[in-house]
Amino acid sequence: MVPDASYLASPTMLDYEQLFKAEVLSGRENRMRHFNQTTLVAMGLGRFIERLHTEKHSKTLFVTHNSRSDIILGFIAHGQVHEERWGGAWRAGMIIAGEPHRYALPESIISTISNSNSPILHAPVSTYDAMLQITNYTAKLSALDSSRTSAAIEHYEPYINFDLILK
Repeated sequence: MVPDASYLASPTMLDYEQLFKAEVLSGRENRMRHFNQTTLVAMGLGRFIERLHTEKHSKTLFVTHNSRSDIILGFIAHGQVHEERWGGAWRAGMIIAGEPHRYALPESIISTISNSNSPILHAPVSTYDAMLQITNYTAKLSALDSSRTSAAIEHYEPYINFDLILK
C-alpha cells in the first residue's frame, strides 16, 4: 500500500487543453501550474472580488461563462492585487465556457485576456458541460509535466523494492 499524494491528481491547464481540445488564450508559460480546487463563478462581480480579497485562491481554477466579461476582467485585475495582499504570486487559472457561435467574446476582452500572465482557456461547451467534464476528469502523468513526474517518482520510490522486482 502506498499513501495518497493528492498533488499527483491536481490537473494543469495543459490537462484542460487536452480535455477541451483548445489552447490557452493567455499565460502559455504558466499552463503547467497545478490547481487544487475548482470554483464556478456565477455570482456578481462585487461578491467575486470580495471573496478574492478575503480568501486565498492561489491555486484555484475559476470557471465562468463567456458572457461574464465583468468576472473575466475582475479575475485578470486581481492578479496584481493578490501578490500585494497575500505575499505570493497569483497562480490561479480560468476556464471561460460557452459555445463560441452563440456567445462570442468581444475583441476588446480577447485583447485584454491575451495580455494576462494567468492561464486562461476558452472551453467551447456550456458551463454545465465544462463543470461536468472538469469534475469527472482525472489528471494523468505526462512527459510534458516534469514536476508531476518527479513528484510521482519521489513519492512512490520509497515504497517499491526494486531488488525484489528485478529478481
